[in-house]
Amino acid sequence: MNGAFRLGTIAAALRSGVPDPGMGTWVVADSWVPTGEGALGSNLTMRLVVAADKLLVGTRLRLTLDQASALNVTGCYVGFRAAESAYAFRAAPVQVMFAGAPTLVVPSGGAVVVTDPIDLPIDKSEDLVIAVQWSGFGSFRVRNMHPGWGAFFKSGADAGTIAATGYSSLGNKCQLVTQIEVFVSMP
Repeated sequence: MNGAFRLGTIAAALRSGVPDPGMGTWVVADSWVPTGEGALGSNLTMRLVVAADKLLVGTRLRLTLDQASALNVTGCYVGFRAAESAYAFRAAPVQVMFAGAPTLVVPSGGAVVVTDPIDLPIDKSEDLVIAVQWSGFGSFRVRNMHPGWGAFFKSGADAGTIAATGYSSLGNKCQLVTQIEVFVSMP
């Protein structure tokens, strides 16, 4: 590789806020702006399903969570959807971390939080499942889902369960996750 090109590529990556030796950049695959607030209740698990065509080809992803009030996220997992289910994982999901921790405490007044990078190669051939479980009761920022998204909830801590069952549909409302970014390698 030409040395000048490589230095220019590294400089461009650093300017974009990606201090990553993997030579790539974070690209927004899908995002939304909240249109209101809603509430679900305490001690629930929510599963968001994102259609493969809403994603980008990349090596990792990260999520942005936008929470309107205090909440304890007690687990978050991502993986690919099983073909025979609306929301179950095909295989063991990857645990999502928040500043190196598997849980997140959102203070009163709410917060916008970006997860740590998640090692999960994306090739746009499978739907993505994002499962978040929480304790505490609070209001969520919500929006009508884009086509290709699905949202389901269930009482209890069930985010890491592979063959999940017993969820109810949230209709066309999406909550908590407001952006999905994919790390795209640079040529």
